[in-house]
Amino acid sequence: MSRIEIKEDKTETTHLVEYWISAKGNLCWKHNNKVYVKLQSGYIMMTQENLSNWIPADAHTKAKA
Repeated sequence: MSRIEIKEDKTETTHLVEYWISAKGNLCWKHNNKVYVKLQSGYIMMTQENLSNWIPADAHTKAKA
């Protein structure tokens, strides 16, 4: 599976993570039990503890879908 480089906002740490493209064509990845989605309007994430709510993401990537 292909990987992208992500950067955590608070620590400025970078990681290589596996990604996938959603049915709607959005770039998605999972890191630290969080699912991230890159939308045209920005980044959102969902945590394992809060599976019903999307919130602003705490990590970003420069990769394009």
